Amino acid sequence: QDQDGGTVDFYYGDTAETCGCTDATALNFDGNATVDDGSCVFPSCPDGETLVQFMMFDTFGDGWDGATYTLTNQAGEILNSGSLDNALFTVEPGAQGYDFFCLSPTECYVLDVFGGVYPGEKEWQIIDYNTGQILYDQTANDGFGVFGVAAPGITCGCTDANAFNFDADATSDDGSCFSP
Repeated sequence: QDQDGGTVDFYYGDTAETCGCTDATALNFDGNATVDDGSCVFPSCPDGETLVQFMMFDTFGDGWDGATYTLTNQAGEILNSGSLDNALFTVEPGAQGYDFFCLSPTECYVLDVFGGVYPGEKEWQIIDYNTGQILYDQTANDGFGVFGVAAPGITCGCTDANAFNFDADATSDDGSCFSP
């Protein structure tokens, strides 16, 4: 400590050490770090769920201009929300960033991208983190609005055989059934 009670940085040798995550498999790997500080973040989901990367883009490169997203389950509970402007990870400031969330193999979700200005600039992809497969691709200036999404292999629709809009291909009910 110095005479005022603060701390003083010092090092031996020609260069200072840089603290950060040194594990290349971590989400927040820092290639400049020379000392692991224990801050590494590893993605995971509960058993059976799919970890997905929600990649957000802005075609003009100035951020989402106040637009946000929410991911809700069938009960209407918000499971995740955010924006390119406060993404968990930034690829290119104002132009590309991403968040992560988990998708259940039995549930349908609603992804809503709303608010802000310049809706045509908002784009996104949902990518299976483990396989790299693009599950949803809204990168043709069409990422603004309300979208139904699900884990890989899930087909959302009406599973009630007595409903007018029964979907024999649906593997998970999305709450859209219209019954007589």
